[in-house]
Amino acid sequence: MLCFDWRRWSIFIHATFTNAIICPAEVRELPPKEAEFIPFDDKYVDLVRPRSVTFNRQSIEFHALTAVDPATGLAKPIHIHKKVSAHVSMKFENKWLTYYSYPPCCIHDNKTEFTGSKFQPILQVPGISDVPMMVKKSLGKCHL
Repeated sequence: MLCFDWRRWSIFIHATFTNAIICPAEVRELPPKEAEFIPFDDKYVDLVRPRSVTFNRQSIEFHALTAVDPATGLAKPIHIHKKVSAHVSMKFENKWLTYYSYPPCCIHDNKTEFTGSKFQPILQVPGISDVPMMVKKSLGKCHL
């Protein structure tokens, strides 16, 4: 089990920022930025390649489904056991659609996990537009 020593961390932060000199001429507000996207309006969904993690000298391989909101940058990796449409659709519905608002559109690649007969109904029932992409690198890739 990993533990963090917060006492040392607070000492480091205090020592670093106590003597910091901030010149008022250098401090200025950034101009307001218009959002390029509306939060939770689009959703990029993709499967990541199997990842291996070494934990307690044991190598563990896992698969994940990523759901990415491009406006907020929220990327949620969802652990999956099988790369089949029924399992992927259940995980997407249980781990994303139940916690966040329904997006108007869901962007994904043309793999059978997303174009299969189990994934499409969870998009059609609440009225989520299905937007399959045909690209070499999917926009929903998340590096874990």
